[in-house]
Amino acid sequence: EYGSGHDTGYDAFRDAFDACDALVLEHAGWSPREETARPADESRLHRTEYAQPVIFAVQVALAALWRAWGIRPTAVVGHSMGEIAAAYVAGALTLDDAARVAVHRGRLLAASAGR
Repeated sequence: EYGSGHDTGYDAFRDAFDACDALVLEHAGWSPREETARPADESRLHRTEYAQPVIFAVQVALAALWRAWGIRPTAVVGHSMGEIAAAYVAGALTLDDAARVAVHRGRLLAASAGR
């Protein structure tokens, strides 16, 4: 199934992705989990306003998985939208604030591209 690979079988990943999913749903009105479960021909992930929050959720979920494995960063860095997840992992943003930034960044970039 298209996009279903985000369900890794690891609780830490799933729990973090689900937390992001709930916040994106609250701020954007759609679910990253549902979006990634869509068939390829129905997917909206090619649209920036959908892709950016989904990528953010995956990044946060990966960081949670690594923490569960005992991997703790001494520093974090992100490029472009990766800076949002990096700011959350570093403790500079709450998860709610980071999700809000990811949603609004995706919307703004889509609007600036003429969508």
